[in-house]
Amino acid sequence: MRAIATVSGFEALNAALKTSLIIRQRSALTYLHYSHQLASMCLYFNCLPCELSQAQIDEYLVYILGRTQGKSVTVYKQVIFALKYYFRHVVRLPVPILPEVIQRYGLPVVLSKAECKRLFSAPIYLKHRIVLSLIYSAGLRISEAVKLKISDIDFDRFTLMVRDGKGAKDRCLPLSKVIAQGLVKYMAEFKPQNWLFNSNKIGKPYSTRSIQSVMQQSITKAGIDKPKASVHTLRHSFATHLLENGVNIVTVQALMGHSKIETTLVYLQLLSRDTQSVKSPLDSLYGR
Repeated sequence: MRAIATVSGFEALNAALKTSLIIRQRSALTYLHYSHQLASMCLYFNCLPCELSQAQIDEYLVYILGRTQGKSVTVYKQVIFALKYYFRHVVRLPVPILPEVIQRYGLPVVLSKAECKRLFSAPIYLKHRIVLSLIYSAGLRISEAVKLKISDIDFDRFTLMVRDGKGAKDRCLPLSKVIAQGLVKYMAEFKPQNWLFNSNKIGKPYSTRSIQSVMQQSITKAGIDKPKASVHTLRHSFATHLLENGVNIVTVQALMGHSKIETTLVYLQLLSRDTQSVKSPLDSLYGR
């Protein structure tokens, strides 16, 4: 990490941050996000955050907003959360004045069932077809997919176990019979070790970046014109299609691993079953 080599005191900051997050049982991903954002800020000013004035912190937040051009709130939110955590739990100093993050809740992108079938047929390699199909079939987060182990698949009970998901929660999911057949073929051909999806590096799981690349290539090949579609779109599509198939909202909440039902309720706005049954008043005017 460049900040360790160039910013005095950052190595100690980073070590203290990691220890604090471990003690509070926060995820490794939270550490990576906070460490990266604090390192970027330290490199920008060539000093530690606790040495900055309020004006300098405000200057950096304006810089971050300008860099992302307001297109994504994620980085901005990570910077603010990292600073709050750093001041409260690492250096234990008064937290500077930081803005509330305004979260804009747009509706998620969802693929139609026909688009999903085209997508899963697009990859050349069996491994790529299986990983995309599996994520959709169980509504997995990409971070959950790469952490799956062979032992998490129960072919006798047709279940799939997600361990240490978001919020450090485990959940047991139904294993699609179609996917079960595909996994048997995939495992016979690729002979994965420990991880269900191995990377080219021995002993390492498949990377999220590799799956994202496979997804984007498959979207293009399948002729799907949805620029904002991503691997997470498969999870959104899973929830929406379950609701369209008549599965009740509480069951979908459990399968998705949502803590709050409000998070799941968003998908009700995407149901084609309901919107297609509504006739536009313009059609009524002309008897269509």
